[in-house]
Amino acid sequence: IIASYRNQIRTCYERALIGTPNLAGRIVYQWRITPIGNVITAQVTKATLESSNLKTCVLEVIQKMQFPKAPNGLPTTVIYPFVFQGKN
Repeated sequence: IIASYRNQIRTCYERALIGTPNLAGRIVYQWRITPIGNVITAQVTKATLESSNLKTCVLEVIQKMQFPKAPNGLPTTVIYPFVFQGKN
């Protein structure tokens, strides 16, 4: 599911690069998915780069993600790192 949103995440990064051409690093997000597949909370838990615009843009993408229904009927917590690096 996350891979299907890769282009949107890449767009966030490319926009952030306009203001900070050498922007690179890692941002770890944590989000909670309801049993029906909606993201109900999302936050940054750790970051090695400073770009509030990038962090916010990726959060917005995560909040729009739609996951499959949980087979066990329980909510799911995801902790996922995104690594951003230029094309040097």
